[in-house]
Amino acid sequence: MKIKSSILLFSLSLTLTSYAEQNRIVGYYTSWSIYARNYHVPNIPPDEITHINYAFANINGSTNTIMLGDPYADIDKYYPGDSWEPDSLRGCFHQLLILKANHPHVKTLISVGGWTWSIYFSNVALTPQTRNTFARSAMEFITEYGFDGVDIDWEYPVSGGMAGTIHRPEDRQNYTLLMQELRRQLDSLETANNQEYLLTIAAPANPDNIANIEVAQIHQYLDWINIMTYDFHGPWGGTLDPVTNFNSPLYMAPEDPLPEPYHSQFNLSAAAENYLDLTLPPSKINAGLAFYGRGFGNVTNANNGLFVNYNGPCWQGTWEAGVFDFYDLKQNYINMAGYNSYWHAAAKVPWLHNPSAGVMISYDDTVSIGEKGDYILDEGLSGAMFWEFSADRDSTLLGKIARTLEDSLNVTIRCINTLAYPWWIVMPGGGGTLQYNLKLANNTDFTQTMQLWIIAKLPNGSWTLPLLGPVNLNLPPHTVLQRMRSQNVPGYAPAGTYEYAVRIGNYPDTIVDSHSFLFGKSGTDNGNFTGWENCGEDLVRNENKLYSKTTPLEALFFPAPFAPNHNIKFTLSTDSEVSIVLYNIKGEEITELNRGFFTQGTHFYQIQAISNLSSGIYFVKIRAGNAEAVVKMMLVK
Repeated sequence: MKIKSSILLFSLSLTLTSYAEQNRIVGYYTSWSIYARNYHVPNIPPDEITHINYAFANINGSTNTIMLGDPYADIDKYYPGDSWEPDSLRGCFHQLLILKANHPHVKTLISVGGWTWSIYFSNVALTPQTRNTFARSAMEFITEYGFDGVDIDWEYPVSGGMAGTIHRPEDRQNYTLLMQELRRQLDSLETANNQEYLLTIAAPANPDNIANIEVAQIHQYLDWINIMTYDFHGPWGGTLDPVTNFNSPLYMAPEDPLPEPYHSQFNLSAAAENYLDLTLPPSKINAGLAFYGRGFGNVTNANNGLFVNYNGPCWQGTWEAGVFDFYDLKQNYINMAGYNSYWHAAAKVPWLHNPSAGVMISYDDTVSIGEKGDYILDEGLSGAMFWEFSADRDSTLLGKIARTLEDSLNVTIRCINTLAYPWWIVMPGGGGTLQYNLKLANNTDFTQTMQLWIIAKLPNGSWTLPLLGPVNLNLPPHTVLQRMRSQNVPGYAPAGTYEYAVRIGNYPDTIVDSHSFLFGKSGTDNGNFTGWENCGEDLVRNENKLYSKTTPLEALFFPAPFAPNHNIKFTLSTDSEVSIVLYNIKGEEITELNRGFFTQGTHFYQIQAISNLSSGIYFVKIRAGNAEAVVKMMLVK
């Protein structure tokens, strides 16, 4: 059955927002969030994330194929604007398509399995036939429902996981072969659909479970792994959890009384190091963050409730005994109602203790999330993954990790000046060559990857001279790049005073501006040219706030349905390179309508007729630098 998607047509005025490209932020959204939790896809803050993992799809044990986990939540729940026509797509999947249409930087992956639904993975991975069958069903699934990739959450190969999960010794090798087949079919789908598709896994943090994955072999098929660096400890008793302990410590607690490997290996940094030691590139590691806490009951009143005896989970909890969403902890527990907060200086995490209630709660707050963000940056990891959106419904923790990772680019722009022209530049009538010196310094501890471009323009916007870019630069830590550049100036370039702007990335923010140089043509200069100004000024930018977050832009769509000579109006608050791209309902690019430099102010772009388009919903993305706005349009033939 093919599902049709309908989106209401409307016009909008919005703000253009910049997104950092250095680090991923992957969040899990659970299908059951629509029920008692009352947290829906439209509640997701898209400006804070890069990817959404939808949890979960299930596995049909009879056919070894992917299947919907909750058909009502996934494709049937009605939201305002949805269609009741037969076979129309509704539910969370439709809402994800709408979210991506409005925020094309966000990508979605369907997560398969999880703790409860990993029962049949061993069967799926067993033979070439079962692997092919499962992968083919996954391709059909993501194509029909508009996902950008597949996230495999097998808990766990060989051993472990929920009771009843099927295990085989050969799961270790078969897991790799399953990923190989998925990657092969995704590559074929990429060719067919002209779209990139992602393949990721949720990976264990326990060293015993890591040993059951061929890390060195499997990662070549994966875009990245999300390490589940939480649930190290909980109120489960047994030899692993005889005393209260931390759910998700960043580092080892020296006084932790547990034996090895639990003493030193059950923490985020040790898990990441274990994968790095197995040759997994840091650029493929997302560290897992817990947006929830775990509560221990009947806790002995000693040592502020840490590393002491207990008896099962506490009866308190947000949705179940012993599990607390962070927003609930923030509103009702942290330093209130007898719950005192403490901080572990070595493990870099907090905990709560209420001696009268006999409760200890291990959790993360903004300070510990910031520490983990700093660790991600220090180790050069690719980003963070978190479980899950509804537990942090006001985005306190998500906002913290987003700001920490986003503010990581820290580059120094020193000076740009001409070398050969002390006062003015005179170009021959047939054109000439402009020489200038560019100097940049990376004063951070990390390699910085960036795009650099420089433009010179007449203030009235009538003529723009692209001096450089965009060029891709990789600056190692604490290095200086200095280059002398030459730029051919065509003979038809008008004389006058040219302002220049130096910008990094496709960000619309100007890093160096308000400087100018003047040049004339032979016989036209009057001796009053002043050359480059303020070139000796120290233009160091050491602060993390290198880029402002937003650039105002109005993007207005005019009467529907669109037709030949239809106009889109947009207003830029600063000069910028602008691209205008047409997408279909699945978010697949159809064509780039226009690309060029636009000056500050209001512009009208006329959409020309595209003969091979069928009737339907389309989206036009206007991108100024690395910021974007989207308008929806309908074509009726």
